[in-house]
Amino acid sequence: MTGALSSLLHDLQRAVRWHRRLLAAGLAAAAVALTIQAAAPAPPPTVPVVVASRDLPGGAAVTSRDITGRRVSAASRPAHALSVPATAVGRVLTSPVRSGEALTDVRLVGPSLFGMLPAGLVAAPVRVADAAATRLLRAGDLVDVVAAAGSATAINSRATAAVVAPASRVLVAAEPAAEPTAATVAGEGALIVLAVDQPTALALARSALDARLSLLLRPG
Repeated sequence: MTGALSSLLHDLQRAVRWHRRLLAAGLAAAAVALTIQAAAPAPPPTVPVVVASRDLPGGAAVTSRDITGRRVSAASRPAHALSVPATAVGRVLTSPVRSGEALTDVRLVGPSLFGMLPAGLVAAPVRVADAAATRLLRAGDLVDVVAAAGSATAINSRATAAVVAPASRVLVAAEPAAEPTAATVAGEGALIVLAVDQPTALALARSALDARLSLLLRPG
């Protein structure tokens, strides 16, 4: 009996020592993990931005389905990027936007864009006869607007052309629809918006009454 009790006590002592070793090993592993976690750098701070949820064409009015909110690192946030989706809804894009691209104030028509016009300039809508030509434009491009009046044939040329808006900055370059609309079939062209002075805006308005307007692209 005494021998059996002694053997049982010995087994219990061995079990306790074994569990103590397991507990010590677990505590050591936890301490190492906590040390590594404490030494790891903290994740960079993030800020909200508004991004396009799909590819959007220039000249399109933004809807709530076109955009979404996303958080990015503060270092990668574009300057003047919008942070609240509601501020973009209903405004018009100045140029095409790719899915996932952040929207900034100058990509949208509105007070932010027109407020950047230098003193003495106005925003003049211009309908270009060749709608496909507007596919070459982006906001910020420089163009000459040419007004062509009269008619021309192979035998007798009576057409005249003149530059009525030289070196004009493009504010909005609306892309024509992928499928021809009734307006483009009828030759009404596509609408763009230029930053020009008051006399040039009046010259454009007069020319639009009896001439076809086309564009010459300038470098810069």
